[in-house]
Amino acid sequence: MSDIEDTIEQIIASIMIGEPIKLPFLTRKLVSTQQHKKRKEDASPSISEYNEEEANGNNVRYLSLSSASSTKALARYISVLQMIYEAVAYKIMVTKRDMFYRDVPLFGTQAVVDIIVDDISCHFNVPRSSLNVSAASKGLVFGPIRIKLKNNKMMDCMSIHQGEECHDEQGTLIPPINQILEIQCKANCMIVIEKEATFRYLVSIGFCESLPQSCVLVTGKGYPDLCTRQFVKYFLTCYRDKPILALMDNDPHGLDIYATYKWGARVYTICARTTFTYYLYLYLSII
Repeated sequence: MSDIEDTIEQIIASIMIGEPIKLPFLTRKLVSTQQHKKRKEDASPSISEYNEEEANGNNVRYLSLSSASSTKALARYISVLQMIYEAVAYKIMVTKRDMFYRDVPLFGTQAVVDIIVDDISCHFNVPRSSLNVSAASKGLVFGPIRIKLKNNKMMDCMSIHQGEECHDEQGTLIPPINQILEIQCKANCMIVIEKEATFRYLVSIGFCESLPQSCVLVTGKGYPDLCTRQFVKYFLTCYRDKPILALMDNDPHGLDIYATYKWGARVYTICARTTFTYYLYLYLSII
């Protein structure tokens, strides 16, 4: 919180003494030119107005009031900082989707909020979870596993008729790891599946029930979000005797997704340092 306060005080001090605002911001360095191009397209025109330098493997970007677009960029960063400050102060979690909908005209697209949150995480050298910001859950889990939340609610991941928002006909949305109190699992193993379609097909044919030894199915719907990866890690921590298998396509894309589960995402290096390497036994598939 003090770092955010210092940033805002720096802006106010510049305004009071009549100096031009030039706020340095450390941002993560993207791993490919294609991602850099996508960043510019998603956050245009504000990103292109920045003057960038490189420091310690990351980019230093300067926010200012030098033009209309750069002024809008500064307003976006201040707005996100305000929401993060409130979340930390009141000890609540906010999603990046919620942040976007608080001021749609200002941000324009969800990608802009995503980039700013990642940059703020990099600038203050903390994982996104320390900012009390989470991504909306997308991972699904199904099988003989029960998740007890800190609000004392129990999620039965085997049932398909709970009528809860976090539940659909074929799988339960994986909750953020900070909301989980404990998990109770009767399965003998976990199978991490690359594709959502494959996951739903296996659930629909009763794959878990047909095995001599039951299993838990998990999918991140392609490249997994941090929430899904943390859940898999949490499962391993609680049940080290239960193997975790990976069902991926037999191609570079499938191997890259497998590597993301095992070692974390290359782009989000700050968040990746908060995860742990766990063992995944790779099974290649052409499903």
